[in-house]
Parts: sequence; structure tokens; C-alpha cells
Amino acid sequence: MQREVVAVALGLAASVSWGLADFIGGTKSRALDLLAVLVVSQGVALVLLLGVVTVRAEGLPSNESLLYAAGAGAAGVAGLAALYRGLAVGAMAVVAPIAALGAGIPVAVGVATGERPSAVQVAGILLALVGVALAAREKAPEEGGARLAVGAGLAFAAALGIGLFLVGMDAAGDE
Repeated sequence: MQREVVAVALGLAASVSWGLADFIGGTKSRALDLLAVLVVSQGVALVLLLGVVTVRAEGLPSNESLLYAAGAGAAGVAGLAALYRGLAVGAMAVVAPIAALGAGIPVAVGVATGERPSAVQVAGILLALVGVALAAREKAPEEGGARLAVGAGLAFAAALGIGLFLVGMDAAGDE
């Protein structure tokens, strides 16, 4: 029971920190240069990571793990850049849910490698896809038709980068 409580608490803390970081990064990207926002956000993350690595004091990872982690890091930074730019030029209510689809990439990789989601998970994925389809379109006032919302393309790029980051970090941890 104790382990489950800790796992839930850590999961909630991670969700809150990622959500706050995305909100602050997107907001700051409207006023500041994107590169400056990325350097500061990733610099803070690096300092926190170095603290965790120092406290845990484990041995060095394998070269293969380092390669996976480097690829994951590059995908993650590209995903964040697309997310922050999308949040700067588009509506947060459109960009954020589309970018959240990045969580589906590890699911797709899992299915491709033989894992099977439960019926509830499949229903959740389908509902998320419907929600994203609805959020990504907006009515074009001059034409009366629908078009892709501003920032939606960047949000899809962010989803790809974030999803590849998650897959790469999982692979790095497996080595």
C-alpha cells in the first residue's frame, strides 16, 4: 500500500510540474525569445537532474543507454520548442490537448511490440483522438468553412517530439 501511495504522489507531482512548465514556457514564449525560454527551462531541468544523479550515486550508464538518452533529449527539446512556439502563436486550448497526444506514441510502440491495452485504455485513447480532432479545427470566419487552427501543426510536431522522448528514455532505462 505504501508503495502505491508513493507512486501516485510522484505521478501527480510529475503531472503538476510538467503542466506548470508547459504553461509557464508557453506564456513566456509569447513575450521572450524561444531560444532563451528553452535555455532557461532546460538549464533548470539539468540542475535538478544533476542533483538527483548525485544523490543516487549509481554507476555510469552504458554507451548504448547514453545514445538512447541523447536521442531522446534531442527529440524532447525539439518537441518543447514546437510546443512553446505553438503556445505562443496559437490558443492554449487548442495546442495543449494536441501536444498531449505525444503520450500515445509509447502506447503505439507498445502495441507494435506485442503489448495489448485494456478496453478502458482503448476507449480513453479513442476519446482523446475525437477530442483532439474537435480542438484542432476552427471555423474560418471569412469562408464559413473549417480550417486547421493556428498552432495545431506545431502541436502535432510537439506531440511527436515528446512521444519520441518518452520512448527513447524508456529504451535508455532498459539498457
